Amino acid sequence: MDQNHNQLLPALQDLYLANNQVQVWQAWLDCSTQELTDYYDLLLLDEKARASRFYFEGDRNHYIVCRGLLRLILGTYLGIKPTRVEFCYGKHGKPALRTGLVEDNLEFNLSHSNGLGVFAFCRGNPIGIDVEYIRPMPDEDRFAEQFFSDLEIAWIGAHAGAEKHIGFFKIWTCKEAFFKVSGDGLTLPINQVVIDLSRSQSVRLAAIDGNPEQAARWKIVTFEPTAVFQAALAVEGQDLQVDIGWLSP
Repeated sequence: MDQNHNQLLPALQDLYLANNQVQVWQAWLDCSTQELTDYYDLLLLDEKARASRFYFEGDRNHYIVCRGLLRLILGTYLGIKPTRVEFCYGKHGKPALRTGLVEDNLEFNLSHSNGLGVFAFCRGNPIGIDVEYIRPMPDEDRFAEQFFSDLEIAWIGAHAGAEKHIGFFKIWTCKEAFFKVSGDGLTLPINQVVIDLSRSQSVRLAAIDGNPEQAARWKIVTFEPTAVFQAALAVEGQDLQVDIGWLSP
């Protein structure tokens, strides 16, 4: 990575990802005009074309920063310039590293909401991440009845106020993170991915399509970047160390 790119994110200079580790990076996506230009210069033509299709300037700028940050982080892990990172895309648009690009066991996923981006990385283990801005949901009971499992609906019904509201977003981000692992869309009903919030200190994936043994292969980690955001990580493999940190553009 050249000197100009190091100036964008000094925290990335000595970044290292171990084989048994998951690294999650959080970053605010609002930045100065010059920084936005620097991030834009990292993008390839197809990414610039996609950026131009956003109607709202804020959405366009957040996309540019998000993709620029992704390129910076991947370039650091791979030991190549960010502009040399090449992506391929799944059926529903999930990005992955092009096969044969330095090393093809590096897995990643990203999400952004209301000006906050989250990025997850590991080696060889399928991974998904989601973040949501905690906004008012006056119809959350009806939404839960439509999309949540019986276990999740029971948890929602047994709680009230802020605890219920935050729990709703915790369940939803866990489901989203799991479905983002494959990037193939909802290949099974969303209520068949069952999230258990009954443990006071942890969240677990209780069942996938009625199968608790399949669910036991997955690690679910929830975290709150700030008081108004809820995020969740899903990764295949229970014996992974998960480290969560902030980047400062």
